[in-house]
Amino acid sequence: MFVKYNGYNPTQRFIVRKYNWSETLSRDEWFEVPDDVGKELLKNYHFLSKDDVLFDKQKFKNMNIRIGLIRHCALGDLIQLIPIVHYLKRTTNNKYILITSNQFVNTMQQFKVFDGVQIRKTDDIDKVFELNGVLEKDHSLTNEARFKHRVKLYEEFFEIKLDKYDWTVYI
Repeated sequence: MFVKYNGYNPTQRFIVRKYNWSETLSRDEWFEVPDDVGKELLKNYHFLSKDDVLFDKQKFKNMNIRIGLIRHCALGDLIQLIPIVHYLKRTTNNKYILITSNQFVNTMQQFKVFDGVQIRKTDDIDKVFELNGVLEKDHSLTNEARFKHRVKLYEEFFEIKLDKYDWTVYI
């Protein structure tokens, strides 16, 4: 099984004692791990499975599931999600709920882009994507990501290519 770590730290050591496994993983890279270890890692929302990447348009276009997008800080980074969510809503039949800090809930609700804005994951959300740490990879002076637009970084994360950047909001 292939998993990707998307947490805050550039590298992080993970231990799954149950299977006597430990490894240092780098953020935003796919790693092959044994299936049983992968299932344990995927319980942590900082991980994605390659089988789990939702935006295969053929597979997920009409699934009608509720997807939580977690981004707790940085209002500007939340705003960079607007064209991404417009694209996803246009090309899939899913609902996109922003899970963010209390200080941003009212502002992001006023934009009327997301199908919901809340401060924590609820049981009615089918899948969660941890976006904290996705844009932080451009903070290194040695990383080529520092030259990319932040929306492009989100595109790479979701493995999509926007056909247009729709910044429309309704206040």
